[in-house]
Amino acid sequence: MKLHGIFAPLITPFDADGNVALGEVRDNVALYNKTKLAGYVPNGSTSESVLLRWEEVYKVWEAVRDAAAPEKILITGTGAESTAETIEHTNRAAKIGYAVALVRTPSFYKPSIDDHMLAEHYLRVADAARIPVMVYSVPVFTHVTVGASLIERVAHHPNIIGMKDSSGDMQGIAAIIAAAPKEFQTLTGLLRVFTKRCNWARWARFWGWRTCSRICARRFTKRLGRGIARRLRRWRRNWWFLRKCC
Repeated sequence: MKLHGIFAPLITPFDADGNVALGEVRDNVALYNKTKLAGYVPNGSTSESVLLRWEEVYKVWEAVRDAAAPEKILITGTGAESTAETIEHTNRAAKIGYAVALVRTPSFYKPSIDDHMLAEHYLRVADAARIPVMVYSVPVFTHVTVGASLIERVAHHPNIIGMKDSSGDMQGIAAIIAAAPKEFQTLTGLLRVFTKRCNWARWARFWGWRTCSRICARRFTKRLGRGIARRLRRWRRNWWFLRKCC
C-alpha cells in the first residue's frame, strides 16, 4: 500500500439536535471527490473522534465509503485504550472497506506507558489486523510521543506500513525516518511542518509534493494568507527539489 499525496482529515458534521449529520458527511466527500486529494481520513482528531460513540463512528465510515470516488484511498482512526478493542475496531473498518488503520497511542495509564508496552500493543494489533496499520502520534492530545526507538522496534513488521506524526518536531521526525526501513512511510499532520522546506527526500516524497503544492497554492490563499500561497508556488517551481524528492 503506497500512500502518496494529501489525505484530508474529515470533520464530523452535527445537526441541531447533536446527532451526526450523515447526509452532510456524504455531501462533503462528494465535493472533495472533485479535487486531486489522494484519500480521506475520518475518525481522527479533526473528526472529534473521542466524542463519538463507536456505533456513530461505524455509520460515518459507511457514509464516507459510499460517497468516496473509487480511486480515493480510505484511512481511518481505529485506536482505543485496549489492544483487544483496537483490533476489533480495526477489523470492523476492514470489513466496511477501509484500506489502512490509523492507530493512536494508548494514553490513559501514562506511568505504565513506555516503548516496550507500545511496541507490544502495535505488534499485537498488526498481527491480528486484516488491513495495514499506521502508528499515529498526536502528543498534543495524548501526551505520549512516539520516538525513533519505538519505530525501530515495530517498523519491520510487514503489516505496519508507516506512521502519521502530528508532533511538529521536525528533528524527531528526521530521527524516525533515519531509524525506519526505506519502505516505511512517514506522513505529517501539521500544516506548519508542511510549509517548512524539507530536506529529507523520503518524507517529502510521501507528501506527494506536486499534488500538495497545486492544491495548497490554490485553496489556502484566503484562509492562510497570500504569503504561504506565494511560497508554495515558489517551491513548486523549484525543479531541482521536485526531481530529487518526487
